[in-house]
Amino acid sequence: MSYYDRKENTPGAISTKLSTEAYQIHNVLTGIIAVVCLNSTAIACALVIAMIHCWKIGLISVGCAPVLVMVSFIHISVVKRINRKS
Repeated sequence: MSYYDRKENTPGAISTKLSTEAYQIHNVLTGIIAVVCLNSTAIACALVIAMIHCWKIGLISVGCAPVLVMVSFIHISVVKRINRKS
């Protein structure tokens, strides 16, 4: 019973915290899913167009793909560090 006597554990504070955290989780998940879908579709379309137009450029694009993936992971880690600081 003493749990609810603390200021941070009042029913209003708990419900506010739950609604805020649920909203944040929803925004993160939908944002991540949208970005992943957008990027994967753009990459697939670009590779198909490159292969149709000129197979040599398509092969160069496929060869550069691991570098692009590595740079994307570095970018994500930098953004996560920035978000943790703020």
